[in-house]
Amino acid sequence: MAKIPQKVLRLGESARPPDDGVPEHLGWVTIDKAGAAKPDILWDLEGGLPIFLDKNRLSELGITEKGMAALPLEEGTFDRVVAEHVLEHIGEGYIGLLRAVWDVLKPGGIFEVLVPHYLSKHAWGDPTHVRAFSETSFDYLTEERKQVYRDRYEIPGPWVKGSLKIDRARDIQAIMRKPEVT
Repeated sequence: MAKIPQKVLRLGESARPPDDGVPEHLGWVTIDKAGAAKPDILWDLEGGLPIFLDKNRLSELGITEKGMAALPLEEGTFDRVVAEHVLEHIGEGYIGLLRAVWDVLKPGGIFEVLVPHYLSKHAWGDPTHVRAFSETSFDYLTEERKQVYRDRYEIPGPWVKGSLKIDRARDIQAIMRKPEVT
């Protein structure tokens, strides 16, 4: 029996899926503000995700046919959202982007994050980085921190924290899950 491809939204510069014909990559939609990355959707993530768009304007925004088919992004559309080395580039729009990721994930959906650790030379070596992350950065999305932070900043959730891999000299890899029932 053929495996049904997951619907995956990949954010940022490293978003381009391999052009290898592998069936699991067929459900991937890519979004980035850099046209050189050739994303399906050309969009600045600082402004969140393109959830409500005028379909008549999509071609003038430089969005591919595959991207047009995915827009506007609708609530509960994706099984997975992947953000590899993108969240450190998001400034004032960070919480808005987290809200949008929450919205487009299906219940039980996975949010995969890879960011530089704040002690890493990579955290501040790139002049486009505007934030850094620590072991506790993703705790703010969970039930344990709900009263203190999530409510104050209207952060969506609570997320269920999955795995957390930390390499202080390099990166933090976090897997967060949207609960089945919210």
